[in-house]
This record gives sequence, structure tokens and C-alpha cells, in this order.
Amino acid sequence: MSDLDETLDLVDESDQIIGEVGRTKAHSNPDLIHREIGILILDEQKRPLFTKRSQFKQKNPGCWNIGMGGHIRKGEAPGKAAKRELFEELGLKGELKFFGKWFDRTETEARFFYQYVYFWRKEKISIDQNEVEEVRFLNRKEYKSLLNSGEKSSPSTAKLAEDYFTGSLKYEN
Repeated sequence: MSDLDETLDLVDESDQIIGEVGRTKAHSNPDLIHREIGILILDEQKRPLFTKRSQFKQKNPGCWNIGMGGHIRKGEAPGKAAKRELFEELGLKGELKFFGKWFDRTETEARFFYQYVYFWRKEKISIDQNEVEEVRFLNRKEYKSLLNSGEKSSPSTAKLAEDYFTGSLKYEN
């Protein structure tokens, strides 16, 4: 299924389902609230995985993200969506731990993020080139060096990376 064809649950500001909305429409109107998942992927040194978005992506092509994310399809449970996205984009399967939900509104969209953490155990990562161009586990210094080299991060990644590296993004082992 193409990203542009996805039908999502339309929710209210209490995250209660009130209808359905197409992905493209949800991304262009902040009054149409939808749901997304985010996955923080950590290696044994607790370095987060950064993923470079494919040049084919509609939003933030070629930008680096901390972890990965995706949309929760109509009628899909957040945990199931997280497992689906993890496998589709990186070929990984395993236990995900839920550690938070928050609301985000920008000029163009509004969404609830369901956030998970995945502890990578050196399994083979098989990236879907339509979604992700490259992956790297980076510490804070390496991440800043990447940005100083001219690479760009998505707007949400700048805040999430800073929150992670300063310890204000909390998750449980």
C-alpha cells in the first residue's frame, strides 16, 4: 500500500476515534488529528539509531530521524502498527516497549505520537530503500558532527535527539 493511499483514524483532542481521514489530507490540515508511532532504537551502548529518510519521501526527504516512525492505519492498534513499521522499514522483529504518548501540532498537521523503544541485539538490519537510505548508531558527538557536515535532521528529530542525549526523554529498560 502506498503511503499516500493510507486511511487513518481521525481522532479528537482526547484521542477518541471520530471518523477516518486520508494520510495526505491529514498532513495538510492541523484540524484533522491522526495517530503515529515512533520507535527509539538503541544499541548495547545506548546509542540511538538514526535513519536517513529516502529522497522519495513526501515529508523531509533526505533528512535524518532519530529512530523511525510511521502511521497507525484505520482500526490498527498502536503496538501492532509499531511492529509492522519496524519490520517494513528495517526488517527487524522483536519486543517493543511502550513508554509514552504525546500530542504534537504544527502548521500543517496534528497527531498523537505513541512512542516505543526497541533494544537492538545486533540483528541484521534490512532497510527498505523507498523508506530509508542509510542508518547509523550515533552518540551525541557523532550526531552533532553529522549535522555540522551539512546533513539535515527533521524538525522533530532535533528536539527528540536533544531530549534523549540530555536524559529528559525517559524510557524503561
